[in-house]
This record gives sequence, C-alpha cells and structure tokens, in this order.
Amino acid sequence: MIKSYRSLTFYSWYILAALSIFAAYPVFAQPVRSPISADISAADIEGFVFPKSLGRLIRQSKVDYKSSGLGFSVTYAEPGKAWADIYIYDKQLDLPSGPALDFAKREVEAAVGDVNTAVQAGVYQKAKVLDRSESNSFAKARLRLTQGGNERDSFIFITVNRGKFVKIRMTAVADNSSNDTAETVLTEFERTLRKP
Repeated sequence: MIKSYRSLTFYSWYILAALSIFAAYPVFAQPVRSPISADISAADIEGFVFPKSLGRLIRQSKVDYKSSGLGFSVTYAEPGKAWADIYIYDKQLDLPSGPALDFAKREVEAAVGDVNTAVQAGVYQKAKVLDRSESNSFAKARLRLTQGGNERDSFIFITVNRGKFVKIRMTAVADNSSNDTAETVLTEFERTLRKP
C-alpha cells in the first residue's frame, strides 16, 4: 500500500506536467515511456547527452510525447527522496541559439502558472514560490508544494540550447539537502550542454 502511494506521488508531477503541456495543443498522441539501459553510461538522445546519474539521482526512462512541439523527457530518481524530469521541446517556436535568458524566464513563468493551475485543480493543497533567480543561461524558480499533507521542495530550471527548451523539473522531500541536490543536478546536466 505504501509503495503504491509513493509510486502515485512519484509520477503525479509527470502526469500533471504532461497534461498541462497537452492542454495547449488540441490534438496529441498518447505519451510512450521506454526504459534506457543501465549499461549505457551516457545516452545520446537527439543530440542531448543524458548521463547514467546526476548526483544521487539515477537515470530511469524516456518519455516521447508523440506530438509536434512537445519533444521528450528523461526521468531521474533517488527513490523515496527526489526525482527529476528533463524535458527537451520547442513548442514549434523558432528559438535562438544565442542568448536564451528572456525565453527561459518566460517559460519559467509559464511553468509556475502550471503549478498554480494544479493547486486550483486539487493536485496540490498549496504552492508557494520561495525564490526566482538566474544563473548563466538558466532561469530558475524554487517552490514549496503541499500534496497529501506532505511538503516537498520543487525546482524549475529552464534554458534554450540548440534551438530547444531544456527544462529540468526536480521535486524532493523538503529538507536542508534539497537545494544542494537540485544545484548538483543542474550543474552536472549543464556541463553536458556545453560539450560539442
């Protein structure tokens, strides 16, 4: 029973994120989840490299959204502690390969809006934005979510790279280590974006 509840909680953000993206598009196909072999140390997917781990989070699977502009995501997890989805998509926009911060800031605001919509829909009891900031080409937001009586720290990091949005959405148990975990995930994935 507890394991089932954790699995439901673990994927609730994924489901919400997918539904909120789909709501903007009138026609979409069913997302397809596929495993990524643990034997692959660095999975190259459409020119983006996904290492076997980011900090303590281990690569799990890939989701194809099967609709133009929605792209795909790769899930990482530290079971019972934290999970992150890295989304690569373009929304059918002509995104620049140069300075990306303005696009990223607008996309962070849209993601925060999606969380507020989730509160109104009853997915979360509360959501509070704790911080907004910028680092290199990433726009960032940190939120505190309450779901099922449990508090979680939620992080949104977005940039534009190779003509695509790169969005890291990480959720973790609300404790003193969540910010460090999120920054490690961001730093390690950002390093892969700098490689040619």
